[in-house]
Amino acid sequence: RGLGDVYKRQLLTSPGAAEGKSFVLANLAVVLASAGNRVIVVDADMRRPSLHELFDRPNVVGLADALRDHQGDPLSLPLQETDFDNLLLLSSGRPPADPAALLTSQRFPAVLEFLRDEGDVVLIDSPPVLGPPDAIVVATLADGTILVASAGLTRRELLRQARDRLLAQRRVNLLGLAMNRARLNGSYHYYSAEREGEKAGWKWWERVRGRGRDGDSWLTLGEAAARLGISKAQARRWCKSGRLPATRKWLLWWRVDPAELERMLADTWEIKTRV
Repeated sequence: RGLGDVYKRQLLTSPGAAEGKSFVLANLAVVLASAGNRVIVVDADMRRPSLHELFDRPNVVGLADALRDHQGDPLSLPLQETDFDNLLLLSSGRPPADPAALLTSQRFPAVLEFLRDEGDVVLIDSPPVLGPPDAIVVATLADGTILVASAGLTRRELLRQARDRLLAQRRVNLLGLAMNRARLNGSYHYYSAEREGEKAGWKWWERVRGRGRDGDSWLTLGEAAARLGISKAQARRWCKSGRLPATRKWLLWWRVDPAELERMLADTWEIKTRV
């Protein structure tokens, strides 16, 4: 197994928001998986999850659900396959009222230990360090932590504060710094992925309804997105590609058949145990 057991569970975090930690993690996961490693990515940022969108997957169930469920042995985790061989995703799940309480439960170390045995590398995303305590909690359980900074965006003082806060914990192993948007030479840059913006729409158009095959009212794009745990931008892409059972009303608005959506969820996104 390529990387050995020393740094199997790695946390990628950043001093603040919008510095590209999730984007860096996703690209690192693809590179490691392409090299033949079995990679599991875990979205422990239950406050602003994004890995499910980067890998174009729903967020119906995930880590939060696994941590709430104190039953079952061995662990049953909702790992999703991605479009990349050897790469599995454990999304965040529905945002809980108190993410820190779930991360400090006895269940979370057990989940990480189970994942450690299931993959060659486990990459974990978390909220920023200079915020809620989530990142510090995860860092104490990870084998190593990588701090992600954004060239031209991250202030040095905030970077020092994040470093010092991590190193103040004896069980945190800070491996180093990863730079996002770094200038390689005169013409090449890396940019973090930006979420597709949502234009402010005319809310009253959302009331326009039709009927699905089973006689139920069509769901709006926003309602279907909420059911899947994804953004409207991602739901719109799925409608256009045919992945989401939808029709276009008057060539303007997407409407989703609720019965077909439920069938898709039941058939495709059931919780699976990886052993």
